Amino acid sequence: LEPSGVTSDTAGKFEFYGVAPGRYRLMAEHAGYPKTFYGARNAWAPGSILTLRAGQALSDVNIRMVAQAVISGQVLADDTPFYTSIYLMQQRYQNGRRQLTRVTSAGGEPGGTFSINKIVPGRYYLAAEVRASAPAAPGQTPQRFVLTYYPGVTDIGSAEAIELRSGQTVADLHWMVRKAAPTAISGSFL
Repeated sequence: LEPSGVTSDTAGKFEFYGVAPGRYRLMAEHAGYPKTFYGARNAWAPGSILTLRAGQALSDVNIRMVAQAVISGQVLADDTPFYTSIYLMQQRYQNGRRQLTRVTSAGGEPGGTFSINKIVPGRYYLAAEVRASAPAAPGQTPQRFVLTYYPGVTDIGSAEAIELRSGQTVADLHWMVRKAAPTAISGSFL
């Protein structure tokens, strides 16, 4: 089936008419709020399936939306021209283990400025990955930018978590990305 939508009234009330029997996911979106699925435990979960039988009417189907949070700032590097990717990450359990998981990403503007919106409340980490647009000068030891976490560290254990509340804007986060000499692996295939 093709997606179908309706617009709610100013109180958030909505109604769908003439819906064929079947299985559906219900999603709400509104400016200043992340997309939210009916029955989802968090903004990244797919939510619950609504099963509609012939002649059935569902009522009191509610979706609780939470105002977005926003993070913005600037990633700094030496005077090498660069392109930046910013990653918003969160500690989550996967397969029974706690892991750092990428939630979303954003491309930085020239000069390293960035903004990420439509974030739900929670505890996050930021990381920057930089791709330099110019090679190292002749005679210099080659170095490359490495994934650098806010506030300018390469080890997640030293990274600073950012706690975001509903509707909060955290601006002016700045950190310097780090460089390291590339590593090499050598060996033989036997």
